[in-house]
Amino acid sequence: MTSSRTKDSKPSWIESALQGLAYWMGYRKELYRHHPLPEGALVAELSSIMYGRLSENERLECEYAYANAIQSDDSTRVDIAILGDGFPHTFIEVKRGTAGKRLIEQDLLKLAKVKVKHPSIRCYLLIGSQGHLPANYVDPKTGKAYRGRFLTLEDVTYRVVRVCKASGSFERKKTAMYSCLLEVC
Repeated sequence: MTSSRTKDSKPSWIESALQGLAYWMGYRKELYRHHPLPEGALVAELSSIMYGRLSENERLECEYAYANAIQSDDSTRVDIAILGDGFPHTFIEVKRGTAGKRLIEQDLLKLAKVKVKHPSIRCYLLIGSQGHLPANYVDPKTGKAYRGRFLTLEDVTYRVVRVCKASGSFERKKTAMYSCLLEVC
């Protein structure tokens, strides 16, 4: 077991993945100004950045079936799973910052079901916000994350683990690129 799997520690991939993704979103926005990134592009880039930070006994899989972990008839798949010794220890769903509240809640509910069945699996939702401030997770006045703040949506408790930002200036909080990582508790 790696130290990234202890309950309160941050996995080793968090800082590089979140900051790298924020910078990458800014780069892609400059290339394709009027075309927002699809969710699949965020998943692909996040996977690519994370891959180099995993330990030798860990494996990253995209589109991993929830049924493999919670034994259900559900055919849905988690965007990213990190496996160690053949079993997942981390699930990551990815959403665009413009995703509706209902879609975000649905992913949080799916992750919460996994957490109930397997409390040892860390369940995250990453929100990649391209060019607008995600006010549910970032203070609009300061541009800083609501750290450690527990919020409940439809009986799912989560916390904001980390938010990374890429911006052309310190003052452009509303148009920056944000990578927000939430963890289901």
